[in-house]
Amino acid sequence: MYGWSALFAAAQVIVYQERFETDGEGTRWVSEGRGVSEDPASGPSFWGLNYGPQAPSFVGIRSRAPAPRAAMVWRHDLPADAVTPDFLVLFDCAVNWLTSNRTSRVVLFSPPPAGTGDDALVNRLLANGFTVVPDNTAEAVPLADTIALVIQSSSGVSDPTRFTIYTAPLLSFNASNHDDELTSSIGTTLVTDLGMVRPNTATNHPARCGLTNSFIAVTGAQNFDLIGPSLPAAAVTIASFDLVTARTATTLADVDAMIAGTFESAKMTGMVAVADFAIGEGALYTGLPQYDQPVPGDPTTVATFGTRATFKIQVSASGTWTFALPVDDGARLRIDRNRNGFDPSDNVFNAEAGTGLRVLSNDVAFAETGMYDVEWVTLATGGNYGQEIAVAVSPGAGTVVDPFDPANFELIGEHNIASQLKLSGQITVVAYVPTAVLTQTRPFLIVVKTGDSLLGGPLTGFEGSGFWGGADLNDVDYGTPSTDAVGRLLTLQSVNVSNQTNVQLTLGLAGSDVDFESNDFLKIYADVDGSGPQDFQVLAEFRGIGGGPMGDALTNGTPSRYVLRGIFRDVTYPIPGGATDLVIRFEAHSTFFNEVVAFDNVRITVAGAAPPTISIRRVGVDVIVTFTGTLRSSPTVNGTYTDVPGATSPFVIAPANQGTQRFYRAGNP
Repeated sequence: MYGWSALFAAAQVIVYQERFETDGEGTRWVSEGRGVSEDPASGPSFWGLNYGPQAPSFVGIRSRAPAPRAAMVWRHDLPADAVTPDFLVLFDCAVNWLTSNRTSRVVLFSPPPAGTGDDALVNRLLANGFTVVPDNTAEAVPLADTIALVIQSSSGVSDPTRFTIYTAPLLSFNASNHDDELTSSIGTTLVTDLGMVRPNTATNHPARCGLTNSFIAVTGAQNFDLIGPSLPAAAVTIASFDLVTARTATTLADVDAMIAGTFESAKMTGMVAVADFAIGEGALYTGLPQYDQPVPGDPTTVATFGTRATFKIQVSASGTWTFALPVDDGARLRIDRNRNGFDPSDNVFNAEAGTGLRVLSNDVAFAETGMYDVEWVTLATGGNYGQEIAVAVSPGAGTVVDPFDPANFELIGEHNIASQLKLSGQITVVAYVPTAVLTQTRPFLIVVKTGDSLLGGPLTGFEGSGFWGGADLNDVDYGTPSTDAVGRLLTLQSVNVSNQTNVQLTLGLAGSDVDFESNDFLKIYADVDGSGPQDFQVLAEFRGIGGGPMGDALTNGTPSRYVLRGIFRDVTYPIPGGATDLVIRFEAHSTFFNEVVAFDNVRITVAGAAPPTISIRRVGVDVIVTFTGTLRSSPTVNGTYTDVPGATSPFVIAPANQGTQRFYRAGNP
């Protein structure tokens, strides 16, 4: 009996590794803007290693509540007559818990009361025996033991970290400051009707005071500062409400769902003569305004909308044609060249990442002349909207679209009589405006007790003991500060990957998930030929997601669309082909202590040796083993395999050497 197996599959081989376990400044890397400064009221600003003479005192976000903390849905300018007695009972419960261990009865109102919503709270506090004093935000905070409670109002804040480590209790309803106080991610301000507020009967927390019945806290639709969606693990929700908001269309998948009827929408149908729409966007044919066509139903971009247009084109000359698609905000174009109906294989364009008007292009080959069906789907996500389809005036690949020259293209629907690719008939357009609503259960009041975790914490899960990171990178106290356009930099030494295949970059990434805005970023670049003719290419571009974590909008990594969290996780990026002297660069920008990024264990890998092969067959009385690599054998399938001395392929096992049972493997080396 003879058996066989291949021992190894082809694997990636590490040809370079930077673990940041020792300082390699000037040898293994070059940094720009390196340094550290410390702010005892918030946290360190730094760009560098997590150890050594220039190391920060802490990498992450100090996240223990220095005193009781609470966040509440409220607004300084709420109408006094909209505030209900039931709300004031819950407010009393929260204040009593927050101040239960304080000897002071002084409430510091910051900024000073500035509206009827503030006044409703002040009057209640005064009625309950507290003294309310306005905060002089131009001066240092009072000694914490002289204050029973700080109320942080939505009317503004002079210093977002004024109370982050303050050891007096804090109740905040300033949505934009929740992240800096680490009680939630950034909240939003919007007009809504809270409906019924529901006490959380699953908790016996004293801030609930045993309340069980749902109640109206504020009558009617009002402007509120909401608590952010990310809460500390230790936060206790005392009461909640249902936030009902209009669902908007933000992706082409949303438009597809409206087309399919799984996303409720209002539908309007019309006919247009030219593939050209513009709302607040002149697009590229600004000198010919007669081309702009009305979107059926005349929707506005405030609610967002999508369109689906279908039409036919007549192709009179086979060959390759360049299509140009000016896009703002998203668009997809399909041409049914195989005439079997529309499916993803018919995609000519499919784009929704990016902002503002940009011109996309693709060369489309038509093997035959004749009529072809076309589907054009567009997306408006707010602001300006401009969409067009143009085709080159004559066949031929690679007609230049950047810079765009209208003389080289014709709009679909505006052709010369002799044009060899043109619209047949009119364009049928259906516009879809979302009518669906989203209902989310959101916290109305949350609390965290002294010493429990707020948002943040240290970054964890890194390899070894060293890594590179940064926070508050626009700080001017050291190095060259970052800006929204240019960050602080670290460039690794070049790595020779000439004649290698499947070159990849793998590294560990981490970051806080509290406070990044869209202007904060971490970019990872590759220069594939060192100082050669090609420049750095962007492999990854992480940007803040609405006052929360950073995410990579590019899809060329594994995993794609990765979001930075506080635990390091490996991400892999393919390196563009033809790399020789490969250089990796990092660039980062952030504007506050709780915007932290880090990277570690950078590895460049290439394809390993080809996997071994093996096959066994009988030829007459002989057994023939054909293999690549090294031949090994064992008397049992799970036994110890040893090299067969002097074996070359094909390896012939004559009858005299054939036992009752033998197993063979091929391996590398």
